[in-house]
Amino acid sequence: MIDEAGAAGPPLRNKLFSDDQRRFAAALLAPSRCALAELRPLGPIQALRWEETPRRKLANELGAEQWKADGLEFLELSIRVKFANAEKWLRSFTQWALDEGLDIAAVGTTKTQAVLEHFARRLSP
Repeated sequence: MIDEAGAAGPPLRNKLFSDDQRRFAAALLAPSRCALAELRPLGPIQALRWEETPRRKLANELGAEQWKADGLEFLELSIRVKFANAEKWLRSFTQWALDEGLDIAAVGTTKTQAVLEHFARRLSP
């Protein structure tokens, strides 16, 4: 059904959302109330995800996801850790990335935020 909505921007059809998704959206958006039928699809976004694989120098499994959208391209590298150890792993992961020659300050935001802001600017008059 998502493919049916297309990238041209027609209104999303009511049956595109399940009852659970509607309840979730209503709870998330309350009290501002958003008419789901007025939403327009953005995109398309091509996404590739690679399985997590061990990296000896990192001492953890590394995951990768690539997004391409409207001339933008992102490669996100990630590790999964327990919340209690997040700060320690953030330091380790950051050092590993720097040691590998990666420019971790190049984007400065998440891929989701960057892509949504890009499409929002295109919609603005």
